[in-house]
Amino acid sequence: NLDANAVTFLDTRTWAVAAVVRDSAFKQPHGVAFGPDGRYVYVSNRYQGGGIHDHEGHKAMGSGNVVAICMPTRTVEAGMPVGHYAAGIGGVPPTPSARGAVEPTTCR
Repeated sequence: NLDANAVTFLDTRTWAVAAVVRDSAFKQPHGVAFGPDGRYVYVSNRYQGGGIHDHEGHKAMGSGNVVAICMPTRTVEAGMPVGHYAAGIGGVPPTPSARGAVEPTTCR
């Protein structure tokens, strides 16, 4: 999905594709973290802009971003720039009471 600028959701009971999200906000999606209430998944995008791979950060390849996807609707709701080579992301796992408790409604 990195080069396709897409995020794929899987049903972990069957490993079947549940949804594929495509949006112009994706620029080489790379890392994933869930919000603490389970409503959003946050995806970091490293966006190297076709440049040479540079872990050191010595060359600006393009501005990375983080995109928020609403879990119930599988739609992109927000994004923000976070600097160059946003290859990873971390977060607090959803609370036990939030897992599986997301209402099938819009997030906004």
